[in-house]
Amino acid sequence: MIAAALPWLMEKLGGRGVSIALAFAAGMAALIAAYQMGGNAERKRGEAATLRAQVAVLKRDAKIAKDAADVARKIAEASEIAASGNAEKVHALEEELKRRPPADRGGLSPGDARRLRDIR
Repeated sequence: MIAAALPWLMEKLGGRGVSIALAFAAGMAALIAAYQMGGNAERKRGEAATLRAQVAVLKRDAKIAKDAADVARKIAEASEIAASGNAEKVHALEEELKRRPPADRGGLSPGDARRLRDIR
């Protein structure tokens, strides 16, 4: 519609029509560019907000993973301590059984069985 109106307007305005048409075209180009820049800026703000939300989720997930690793490390340390204590108890019982006469080595007394059950 504007393209159809420009030749008619230039014919009516004469020599000044060219300068008016150029000014009009430049103004329209400036308006279109400003509109596009505003749309781009708004889109970038939306993308930035989305990325900030994703970063927040990733930070939360990283903290959860770190906390889980810390808990697993503490459990492993506690298990190692308990296992070393149990190994000492088992070793002591083995040594005691080795010191017994050969005839008594084959079976466990009720006290020996209780000591084995108490090792956890």
